[in-house]
Amino acid sequence: MLDHCATGPHPEASHEASTFKAAACSRVRSISFDGCRGAFHSAPGTTGVVMCGPWGYEELVARHGWQVLAEALAAAGFPCLRFDYPGTADSVGELTDFAFADWIDATRSACRLLREAGARRLLLLGQSIGCLVACEAAQGEPDIAGLVLLAPVSGRRYLRELAAWSSMLAQVEGRAAESEESGQAIAGFLLPQAFIAEIKARAIDARATDYALLVEAPGRADSAVPAKLTRLGGEVDRHLFEGLDDFIGDPTRSRVPQQTYANIVDILVRRFGEADGSVTTASASALQTGNELWTDEFREEAISFGPDDSLFGIMCEPLARKARAAVLLLNTGRNAHIGWSRMSVAHARRLAAGGVASFRFDMAGVGDSPARPDRPAQQLYTEAPLPDVAAAVDVLHARAYDAVTLVGVCSGAYLGLLAALADPRVKSLVAINLPRFAWGKSESIEAAIRFVNRPNSQSLQRVFNMQTLRLVLTGRLDPRAAIKFRLKSSSRRICLKLARFIGPLSPGWPLRREVIRRLAALRARGVKIFLGYSAGDEGRGELELHFGEHGKRLAADPNVRLAFIENTDHNLTQPHARQWLLASIFASLGEEDRQSLPKDRTSKV
Repeated sequence: MLDHCATGPHPEASHEASTFKAAACSRVRSISFDGCRGAFHSAPGTTGVVMCGPWGYEELVARHGWQVLAEALAAAGFPCLRFDYPGTADSVGELTDFAFADWIDATRSACRLLREAGARRLLLLGQSIGCLVACEAAQGEPDIAGLVLLAPVSGRRYLRELAAWSSMLAQVEGRAAESEESGQAIAGFLLPQAFIAEIKARAIDARATDYALLVEAPGRADSAVPAKLTRLGGEVDRHLFEGLDDFIGDPTRSRVPQQTYANIVDILVRRFGEADGSVTTASASALQTGNELWTDEFREEAISFGPDDSLFGIMCEPLARKARAAVLLLNTGRNAHIGWSRMSVAHARRLAAGGVASFRFDMAGVGDSPARPDRPAQQLYTEAPLPDVAAAVDVLHARAYDAVTLVGVCSGAYLGLLAALADPRVKSLVAINLPRFAWGKSESIEAAIRFVNRPNSQSLQRVFNMQTLRLVLTGRLDPRAAIKFRLKSSSRRICLKLARFIGPLSPGWPLRREVIRRLAALRARGVKIFLGYSAGDEGRGELELHFGEHGKRLAADPNVRLAFIENTDHNLTQPHARQWLLASIFASLGEEDRQSLPKDRTSKV
């Protein structure tokens, strides 16, 4: 059983969050059913909420907010069940193995589980494509009291917006648009053609219920939806989804829509809240379901750990063998433990198929782990998450995995570097597109988060594109910030180059000395380091700034292996780049471990 208490709203919540009721805690149990991973939030009420989430990139961005909303509903007396659709996130299989009808069936199974837990009536709450799932799953189900539809869209409109969103993301990332031959791709997530065909003809339909709460996207509301629902005879309550764009636009800068969530909870309490406190608590103990997912290649278990068991992770272990080595997969930015393009899930399961255990987890305030009030709002590139990494290593050591390899991309790579320095249990580090070996005291990490992952020319192009121009004209963006950051970066580079020749006489010497010290400390401990870079990534420029062209001075270190990959972006969105990373992880496990891997498994990657 997985139980933990939420510790409050997201650290970047607006000032309006004081009205939000997520601070009270519910008990949360991780469950599995029909090959799906879910989380049950028990509460002292009998009106249950089944949460039908968005898909793919939108789900990755919204995952932490979804956890916060579930906690708020549970704190208000609504037992909640949120889950991953078949073939998505932590559930079993690939999306190409399933149909849209399987998502409907899984939702109905979730309804059944809530009834088993003691819920007497149900609400189905969906977002985006999840609204289509909720509407269809509600048909034919007993005791559906209402639908809560966040940013509802028809199937055709959803597919149009998905295509536009995919193109915009590709432009921002500086890569070619993803191929649509086998379906609609966005940030490496693929919606297969079979799904597209099923979704295209579907529309919002609330015939299964007498009440619908529409929380509509500002400026993009589908006027046909409320009109249709009213014609069907049901009561329709309409509100705006304030903060939607800031919520789902970017994982790292996502802001939980606290006020919108507070409004939703208040509306549901007024309409469906229990009249007295004598109701039976909908209890997780009544659920006839376990916590593990199995296939013929791996076993996965959700684990609560860390302070007050508040952190969430997934242990993925092979069935046939148990080596002493294990891989710890770190968050990139605020991407949940699923990983960009669902990469962390795919890698964990491929590693298990090759005999290697792994643990993927969310640090506090990311994905399924609630925020900690004692943490700063901005944790990236700081030492604040180090206790979370140490707690995750504790989990592995408790299971007799005493040779830990850390794997991280971008900010996850930097966190891995800090953790490797701090924890002698770490034996190797796989760091991809590491943006810095160390940060100078005068550097703005906030500015770097916005600009550091792009080449100079691309960043300047972004300053002057039409989308950015609109933000400038409306006062939401100051282009001087990007220019100021680039000027400071140029000055920093000059100082570091001078430090190679004049040493302490250069302002860049303290930073250069710290970089040398860190690598020397890892070398003294025998920590193996794999550094990988995408072509043109700014992190590669940092490598060459300190260690010469292609990092040749660092390449002489026997504990360091350098590699570069062409034709991919910073996030390794392309399939060949993700396969390259997987092969690099296998190779970093050490000669003894690699020899124990099945040859056909390693050769395929």
